[in-house]
Amino acid sequence: MKVYNFFANMTIAARSLGIAGLRPLRQNSEANPLNSASRECGNIGRRFAAPPFVVFAVLLSTCASGQQPAMPNQGPTQQELSSAASDTRGWLYATHDYGDHKFVDLKQINTDNVKNLHAVCMYQAPENSTAQANPIVYRDTIYFTTQHLTVALNASDCSVRWLSKWTPKRGEAMPQNRGVAIGDGLVVRGTADGYLIALDAETGALRWEQAVADPAKGYSFTMPPLIYDDLVIIAPAGGELGIKGWVGGFRLSNGEPVWKFNTVPDPAETAAKTWGPNTAVLKTGGGAVWTPLALDTKRGLVFVPVGNPVPDVYDTDRPGENLYTNTALALDAKTGKLAWYYHPEEHSHDQHDWDLTQVGPIFSINESGHDRDVIAIAGKDAMLRLLDLDTHKLIWEKTLVHRENVNTKVTPAGVHICPGFDAGQKWNGSSYDQLNHQLVAQVIDHCSTVASGTAPPKLDPSKPNNEESQSVFVDGVNKADPWNTARGWIIAFDPNTGAVRWKYAAKKPIHAAVVTTSGNLTLTGEYTGEFLVLESRNGKLLYQFQTGGQVGAGIVTYQPAETQYIAVVTGTLVNFSNTVQATGGVVDHGGTPTIIIFAVRPQ
Repeated sequence: MKVYNFFANMTIAARSLGIAGLRPLRQNSEANPLNSASRECGNIGRRFAAPPFVVFAVLLSTCASGQQPAMPNQGPTQQELSSAASDTRGWLYATHDYGDHKFVDLKQINTDNVKNLHAVCMYQAPENSTAQANPIVYRDTIYFTTQHLTVALNASDCSVRWLSKWTPKRGEAMPQNRGVAIGDGLVVRGTADGYLIALDAETGALRWEQAVADPAKGYSFTMPPLIYDDLVIIAPAGGELGIKGWVGGFRLSNGEPVWKFNTVPDPAETAAKTWGPNTAVLKTGGGAVWTPLALDTKRGLVFVPVGNPVPDVYDTDRPGENLYTNTALALDAKTGKLAWYYHPEEHSHDQHDWDLTQVGPIFSINESGHDRDVIAIAGKDAMLRLLDLDTHKLIWEKTLVHRENVNTKVTPAGVHICPGFDAGQKWNGSSYDQLNHQLVAQVIDHCSTVASGTAPPKLDPSKPNNEESQSVFVDGVNKADPWNTARGWIIAFDPNTGAVRWKYAAKKPIHAAVVTTSGNLTLTGEYTGEFLVLESRNGKLLYQFQTGGQVGAGIVTYQPAETQYIAVVTGTLVNFSNTVQATGGVVDHGGTPTIIIFAVRPQ
C-alpha cells in the first residue's frame, strides 16, 4: 500500500508560504541572520504533533557556543569508529561505517508499522546553499553542513546545540559540501576556500585551521573527510577547474600534513608515462576526489575514488590511460603509499567525464563454504563492479542503465553518449543489505550529446577560477537530452552472481543515499522531493512523504535510546538544477538545506 503522510502537504505549504515562520530563509546582506553579531540559528527545532492536529511550535534553544548545556563529547574513540558497522545508536561516518555499508541493524521501524511514520521535527539552516551533506550522529547529536555552516542538533527534537560559521579568507572554488568527520572530540571538515578546519564537538569552537589547497588554482574541498587514528584523510575537488589532484593525510591534533599521494603524477613518477610526452598537461590533469572514502581496517588500506582526467573531452595532448584518474586506489592508510589500484579497462582513455565515484561497500561473499572479501565500485559510467580484495581481480560487472557509444571517440561533430555527463552514480553510492545479502544501488539514467573542442582550453586570467565564472576544462559542447527523458532507478543485485533481484523505477534521477535496515526497509529519496521507503525484499513502495525540497543528500537512521529515528536532508541541488533548467525541466527550488526527523507515531 502506498502511504502519503497527511503532514507532507502541510510541510510544502509551510515551506512555500511561510506558515508559522517556516518560510525558507533567503541569503542577503539585510536578511541573513548570520550577518548580525547575535548569530541566530535560523528556523530551529520545529516540532510536529501527529496529524490531523498539526501544530508548529518553536522549541526554545540557543546556538552560540557554550550557551546550551551538552554532555561531554570527547569521542568517538578509534574503537568506536572501527566498530561503527554494528553501531545502532549513531551514524559515525558519512556512509555509516568505514566499510561503506549504509546498513543499520534496527527494526523498530519495519514493514508492518512504516505506514505510521510521521515527522517529529524540522531544522532549516540559515544559508542559501546546495543540500548534499551526509549527516553524522553521535551521542544524540546530529552534525551536518552547508557551504559555510556546521550545525550540531539534538538528534531527537532538532533543537540547536551550536552553530559555527566559516568566514572565507579568500576566493571559493566550488560551493558544495558533503559533510564532516568526527573523532576524539573534534568535528573536521573542508571548506570551499581550501581550508581544513576542526571544531570542538561539544561547543563548536574552532580548535585549529590549516590552509591546505589554493582556490585561486581551482582547488576546494567538497567531500567528507575520514578520520583514522591520528589522521584526517581528505582530497580536493575541482577537476574541471584544472587542478592537479592528490589525496593527503593530516594530523588530527593540529592539521599538519603527514603524507600525500598524487592522483595525477609529477613528471618524474612512473604513472606520468600514461599521459604521453607532453608533461605540461599534468599541471592541470584533474583527478579530483569529491565523494566518500572507504577503509579496510583488516588490511590497513584506505580506498580512494578518483575522478576524470581533464580536459574532459579534448584529448589530443593526453593520450594513454591517464593514471590515476577514473581509478580505485588502495593506499596504506598510515603512509599514503600505493598498495594496488584498479583501473577499469574501458576507462583506458576517457572522453565521457565518467568519474569513478564510489569505493564500497566492503563485505564478504561465501563461495563453496569459504568467505571471500570483496569491494563494490561504481561511478558515472553506470557500471557496478565487484572486486576481490586479496587478488584485486574483477569478479563481475553489471550495467545499471542503458549505455550507448561507450568506446566511441568524441569528435567536434558530436557523439550521443549514455550515461551522459550528469548521470550514473554520483556522490552517494550503494548499500550492502546484510539482512537479505544484496547490493542495493541507485543510479541516474540520462544521456547527453558531447562534442570536443578543436584546441586545448585555456583559463581566462581576468576571471576568478571558480565553478560559477569558468569551468573551461569542460571543453567543447555537452547538451543533455530533454528533461522528460531523465529517470532514476533503485536496483538490488545478488552479490555472488550480479543477478538483478528487483528494480524500482523512480520519477526522476536519484541522487539521494540508499540505506537498508534489518526492518526489511530501503530508505532513499527523489529529486522531486519525496522521501521513499521501499520493502527490501522486493522493492515495493511502502511509504512516501513530500519534503518540499529536493532529496539528494544523506539519509541516516539511529536509535539513541528507546526510539528509532530517520533523518532526511532535503533542499536544493544547485548544480543539477542548472542541468534540469537547460533541458526543459521546471526547477522547484527547495529552499535552504533542511533536516526532517521521522519516527513511528505512538499508538
